[in-house]
Amino acid sequence: GVEMVKTNKNKKGLAEKMAGKSKKAAKLNPFDIRFVKSKQVVLGRRNKNDIGKPGVARAKAIQKRKETLLQEYQLKNKSNMFMDKRIGEKDNNLSAEDKMIARFTAERVKGAGKSSIFNLGDDYNLTHGGARIEDIEKYDDPKSDDDEEQEELLSKEFVNEAHFGGFMSKADDEFKSGRGNTRKEYIENLIRESKKKKAEKRKADEEAEEKTKELDVNWKTLLQRMATFKGKSSEAERDYDPYDMLVKQMGFEKKEARGGERMKTDEEKVKEERERLQSLEEDRQRRMRGEKVEKKHVSVEEIGEENYKKTEKITQKERRRLLKELLRGEPETEEGEEGGEESEEEGDDEEGEDEDDNEGEDTGDESGEESDKFSDLAESDEEDEPQNEKDTFDKEVEEMIVIASEELPYIIPVPDSYSTLCTLMWGKTPGAQVTVLERILACNHPQLGDHKPALISYYQYLLQLVQDTALSPDPMPSLSILFPHIFTLTAMFQQQAATSLLQVISDKYEQFNSLVRPRYPGLDTIMFLHLVHILFPTSDYRHPVVTPAITFMSSIMATARPTDRASFSSCLLVCTTMLEYVSLSNRMVPELVNTLHGLIFVSSTSHTTRPPPPCKGGNYLVLSNKVDLEECAKLEVVEVSSVKDIDDNFRVSALRSTLAILIKLVRLYREIPSAAEMLEPLVAPLRNIKTEQYPGKVNEMLEQVIQSISSLNRRKVAVVKPARQVPMLRMMEPKVEEGFEPGKKKREGTKEMLEEQKLRHKLKQERKGARKEIRQDTAFLASQKVKEAKMKDDERKEKTKALFSSLANQEGDYKKMLKKKKKF
Repeated sequence: GVEMVKTNKNKKGLAEKMAGKSKKAAKLNPFDIRFVKSKQVVLGRRNKNDIGKPGVARAKAIQKRKETLLQEYQLKNKSNMFMDKRIGEKDNNLSAEDKMIARFTAERVKGAGKSSIFNLGDDYNLTHGGARIEDIEKYDDPKSDDDEEQEELLSKEFVNEAHFGGFMSKADDEFKSGRGNTRKEYIENLIRESKKKKAEKRKADEEAEEKTKELDVNWKTLLQRMATFKGKSSEAERDYDPYDMLVKQMGFEKKEARGGERMKTDEEKVKEERERLQSLEEDRQRRMRGEKVEKKHVSVEEIGEENYKKTEKITQKERRRLLKELLRGEPETEEGEEGGEESEEEGDDEEGEDEDDNEGEDTGDESGEESDKFSDLAESDEEDEPQNEKDTFDKEVEEMIVIASEELPYIIPVPDSYSTLCTLMWGKTPGAQVTVLERILACNHPQLGDHKPALISYYQYLLQLVQDTALSPDPMPSLSILFPHIFTLTAMFQQQAATSLLQVISDKYEQFNSLVRPRYPGLDTIMFLHLVHILFPTSDYRHPVVTPAITFMSSIMATARPTDRASFSSCLLVCTTMLEYVSLSNRMVPELVNTLHGLIFVSSTSHTTRPPPPCKGGNYLVLSNKVDLEECAKLEVVEVSSVKDIDDNFRVSALRSTLAILIKLVRLYREIPSAAEMLEPLVAPLRNIKTEQYPGKVNEMLEQVIQSISSLNRRKVAVVKPARQVPMLRMMEPKVEEGFEPGKKKREGTKEMLEEQKLRHKLKQERKGARKEIRQDTAFLASQKVKEAKMKDDERKEKTKALFSSLANQEGDYKKMLKKKKKF
């Protein structure tokens, strides 16, 4: 064979080849390059990616998932975790030197609050007011005990002489002569000298303290004298301006804000009122049982002297003494006072407290020491009042029980029936009715418990009570009490209240329609219509309760015709209620105008026009005689239930009320375009009224109404048919866009719509990208699981192979050993 020998030339070429190979840039695989070809070339459009590198991008994505997702997958079911808590290790903005400084600072801060008794190198300088304590000048206080504590410490010389046998080395005259050669005598001598020094030091301290006190007293006296001398000599202070003094005084006042008492919430107020009524009811029940509560002594220290003085009351004894003084016109003497006291003991047992106070007094001198001045008063008292204390006590208890039983209960449950409510309300004074209603609401407020269902039924009973009260002889005092209470309840459950009141209005309307001949309703119906105006807003365009009430009143005014005193009063009251309804909404009500027209029509004669329906004319309100009244009386509400005949005073009052409503109505409808045409028919019957028979006030109102209607603006213009617009010819012109940008898509619409479209597009892109990332993450995890399974399989195969190899070797050795045995 031929032996191949490597030459230097071949070696040199190989080295150059390897060096050049390392310098060359790595070429991309042409299959990993994706060329993007545009379907059409547009001028001005920039191509984003002409060449794509999916292989490189895939490799980056896989590497990123290995650093993030793979680490999380590997730590998925593991509880232990290695946390790197080194300061600044995860902050890439810090250099190595900054990291070391931060760690050193943290160590110093960590051990700043701790001090070691063995660390002698730490020097602490204590300061006071910014200055070192060592540099502050010290002033010895003669009263302090620091020096005494310092003296009590053993000095170095004492230790050397007294301890360790040091006194034995002394060679003085005493030791030479043999005196004081014992340890005990030497120690006693040292103690004696020490006590002497301490006594001298204590004496010097006491003298220094006395001198200091004397100096302090002299200094204070000197200051007082200087202040007195300054006040006498300075004339500027005498002429001091009080305004300047006030300004300085206000400047020195404290500017701090002092907090007052917290305002209580509605719930807290309701609870307190309930507790107060509960305590009062317990006291009333106790008095009804005939039990008395003794007064407890209250000291001035407990309640204060001022409050104690306020709580004092005039006893009956003092009241009688003052009465006697007023009758006599002179103050009573001591003898008279004693006589009054004795008569008080005999006869005055109306109050249990006075009886207890007088039990301990001496009653033996009643007959001998009575005053002659007021013996007649005492004798009358003795005759009227019983002599036996038991009878007096029984009488007081009976009176207390009667008074307590006549009182209104403080805790009143919600009435469960209409008869129970009538028992509480009928026959009571207006003040008692107010108290009953307030206590019912205070004891059964919805915030105190589940009282709302009971209050709803109670609300319906109140509406029935309004119905019955309106038909009574004098309804207004009770109605003025019931309406505010109903208003308070309506705010607690508006839906149920509206339903109940609407049912009442519907029943009244059905009752009105069932009449053969329509007539004006009674006071009960009018009061319910007025209650609707109080409880609900009448200015709404549509309301579930107010709108039916307006319809009801319009039906009444459009169909009913007044003929007697009660119906005319009811008509005027309905007109007033309707005016209240439309005062805020300015709603046009033709029935109201026609009704007022009919009232004016029947107040005059010799008409040239016909009355508006339902009025058929007549002279119901025409005066028969001249009436001279300085002030015209207003119509009373009770006139609705009146059975009297129509007289001249009623006719004047009715016309005055009609004119007052008209004045308000003209002001209300002044801005309506058809106001002049609507109110013009009223001028003719107004001019026919005989003004000479009416008082001056009515004539003034009449002239005011006529002038107001005549001065209304009549907006009469020619009716012109609007010209028909001729449409322009459609021109085929090109649409030119201003601000055209070729590379930017133009979107039309409002700013909010464009922003919403932009957000929707962005959300769509993000969702699309998220789905893609989830797919790639799932594929990466699947490949990782396949790799792990493959690694486990390979490892198992290697172990199996090694195991079989070991078993084969064992079997071979065993066969060899058998062959050897056979040979032998």
